[in-house]
Amino acid sequence: MSETVRLTNNLLAVANRYLTKRPQAWSTLGAVAVRDPKFFTRLQGSEAGKSKMTVQAYDTAMQFFSDHWPTDLVWPESVPRPEVIEARQQNIKPRRRRQSAAA
Repeated sequence: MSETVRLTNNLLAVANRYLTKRPQAWSTLGAVAVRDPKFFTRLQGSEAGKSKMTVQAYDTAMQFFSDHWPTDLVWPESVPRPEVIEARQQNIKPRRRRQSAAA
């Protein structure tokens, strides 16, 4: 099995398990996890070894799942889990200030 196929399978296993506790459309999950609504649909429809996934997209998606993983759900045993980043787990996001127009 190629590395690309293994990573694709890992990511889809994690995503499928996540969706058992956080049901939503694949497009919603892709938009939230990697800012690409078609991401998971492309991965599911890809032929073995021909998925168009960058290492950065894989890392971003896996970090999203790790940071937002439901506490009552077991992470897939065969898939390495990234270390949780506490600020993301708590949904703490830096805010950008809007500049108001002077009247």
